Amino acid sequence: MQQGVKGDIASGAVLVLLGLFIISEAWRWDYLTPEGPGPGFFPIWYGVAMALLAAALVSTALLSERLSLPMSIDWPR
Repeated sequence: MQQGVKGDIASGAVLVLLGLFIISEAWRWDYLTPEGPGPGFFPIWYGVAMALLAAALVSTALLSERLSLPMSIDWPR
């Protein structure tokens, strides 16, 4: 396993967990109020975006490892 792939998997997994934690904490707050978005509106969507993008990072790293694709571009070549 390439060093970059290990880092992407580890950091992606941590960010997925962080995103899920943000969602779970923000879920307790009001999502909408009569005046508009409540205090939980933006943190929930931030956590969703973080978790989805981190999951995409992990899946891309795993897929590139499985298909033996290079993670970086060989610019001189």
